[in-house]
Amino acid sequence: GMSGSLRLVPPGTPPAKHDHFDLCFGDTIMRYRDPRRFGVIDWIAANPQSHPLLAPLGIEPLADGFHGDWLHAATRRRHAPIKPVLMDSHLIVGIGNIYASESLYLAGISPLRAAARPHYQHGRSGQ
Repeated sequence: GMSGSLRLVPPGTPPAKHDHFDLCFGDTIMRYRDPRRFGVIDWIAANPQSHPLLAPLGIEPLADGFHGDWLHAATRRRHAPIKPVLMDSHLIVGIGNIYASESLYLAGISPLRAAARPHYQHGRSGQ
């Protein structure tokens, strides 16, 4: 993936070229592989939400608080095109190019439409 992967490997398994971190649990090793070096491993002793890398991040799309009314309210003052607004991790985390493109396509919304511009349904295309 874009930020690597975690794998469970047996003890004694030699690291491959892009393996960067092992966390040992007795007879099991959790190994982090990141060919593109986009990811990060950071030990956090305090509240993770206060960490400088996590504090500015927005809501998770699968969180209970994420729903249509929330998204509508969060985009009303944003005049940038809707696609980069959806991909802004300070607003919503985890929406990349493909998810944004597919979601907008299924909703019938042009990725170039200003986020604050209303999207009318009921027979109108929304373009």
